[in-house]
Amino acid sequence: MSILFYLILTAEIFLILFTLSSFIYSENIIIELLSHFSLQYLFAGILSFIFVLFIFGFKTPLIIIPIITILINFTSIFPYLPMGNSSAEKPDLKILQANVFKYNKITTPLKNKIEAEDPDIIIIDELTLKWGESLEYLKEKYPYQVVRAQDGSWGMGIYSKYELSNIDDSGLSDLYSINTIICDVKYNDKSLKIISIHPPPPMKPEFIKLRNQHFDNIIKITKDYNNPLIVIGDMNVTMYNPAFKRMLKQGNLQTSRLNRGIKGSWPVKYPSFMRIPIDHLLYNKRIQVLDFKLGKDIKSDHLPTITNIRIK
Repeated sequence: MSILFYLILTAEIFLILFTLSSFIYSENIIIELLSHFSLQYLFAGILSFIFVLFIFGFKTPLIIIPIITILINFTSIFPYLPMGNSSAEKPDLKILQANVFKYNKITTPLKNKIEAEDPDIIIIDELTLKWGESLEYLKEKYPYQVVRAQDGSWGMGIYSKYELSNIDDSGLSDLYSINTIICDVKYNDKSLKIISIHPPPPMKPEFIKLRNQHFDNIIKITKDYNNPLIVIGDMNVTMYNPAFKRMLKQGNLQTSRLNRGIKGSWPVKYPSFMRIPIDHLLYNKRIQVLDFKLGKDIKSDHLPTITNIRIK
């Protein structure tokens, strides 16, 4: 057999191993980082299939691995394919979430987005001291606020038109500087619990452990919680990751991307097919999501998310 045959075989083996990483619950940094690219692995599998078919034809055993790769990755992304699962009905609440990026000093695009969308609740991640100052004007329209601005990556703020109560910012992991805000929003005669999180990116084993602590503690809160609840924020994880899937299953949560598209939100500088979906709104059975979409570039490395919900 030719050298080309073995080169293609080697590449295909790596591709299917990368694909299987999304099914392995591990704190190993390599497995973790590889687990977030099911859509990209699907594209790679399709290109591999076409290439092998063109070079060797249908009868080559090299055709088998790309087919398996395509099937596995298609199964992973299928629940998120757009199926017209959005509604133009009037929501109870519109929620805008944005990671503004700690190095971004251009505030006008976000302010324009807030004005255009007119959300009821705004969640901000990477809220630095400067960003906190720039958003002080929101006080008039959003009088109920929990602002935990700090320089670095872990500042956070909630800005609401409706009253906030039962505020808890004690955190969900051992790293005290990572902000988490849990609060209740009073809407008419209803109440919505918000868990706003921004766990660390999986760039170190200890960060993976801290992120998983967030998820384990969210499971404890949500699994038997019977009132309306959402979990929202830049979670630094995709839907394909085993820790994320475990949180959804054991926490009785659902993702807003279900049947609405993958909607990669980071990094903005890459083409849309290369972005990965790491900004999420999760919800329990007492919430109906009417629409979930990404906003336009706000000069951050993330795109903002806008979600319309109805409280059951």
